[in-house]
Amino acid sequence: MPLEVASASVVILKGILVLSLTLYIFTGLALAPFYLPDAAKHMLFLCLAAMGLAAVGIIFVVVQRREPFGNSFRFLSRRGWLPHFLKEQEGFLEDVDTAMSHFYRQYPARAVLAFSLFFFSWLLHSVEVYLIFWLLGHPISVGMAVCLDSLAMLFTALGFFIPAAMGVQEGGNILLALGFNLGFDLGAAFSILRRIREAFWLSLGLVVVWREK
Repeated sequence: MPLEVASASVVILKGILVLSLTLYIFTGLALAPFYLPDAAKHMLFLCLAAMGLAAVGIIFVVVQRREPFGNSFRFLSRRGWLPHFLKEQEGFLEDVDTAMSHFYRQYPARAVLAFSLFFFSWLLHSVEVYLIFWLLGHPISVGMAVCLDSLAMLFTALGFFIPAAMGVQEGGNILLALGFNLGFDLGAAFSILRRIREAFWLSLGLVVVWREK
């Protein structure tokens, strides 16, 4: 696969991922009054945070369709601010621009399909929450699993600038577990099991890459 196509696919993936996550979070916010009545006083903050995330996702996708690298190069060149090392990559980055805009203009149905599949994958994410609490001997409803997981994803998204959302994800999970009257112990156990799952899949991926080499 050409490098410019692979690079464009990663950027496109991130944009669609953020938009699908936003819809998932809003689904959880819609369920919150039924499963988290005590959070009413915090709903404004949660809704504003979700809308901020949605705005970032929409802007990110719109920018992808408007040749961001090419426009940036032209802006910097007119002012003489374009570094030489970036000038050498101009052709490659303009090809990335072309690949991104081509995808959204020529294959809108594929973009919608990708968004739908990502949203479905987030719903499957809540199945993991349901199973973890069931295995911990404290089963919860499917609706509560969706609500808890989606709001936990909101906390994780807000801590995007921290590597692996370390600490933010755990704190969010424990706070939500307390809000759902599940207790500190269950919230902490839930967070630890999630981290173990992440470590397992990461290790498995590294093993596969090592064997491929």
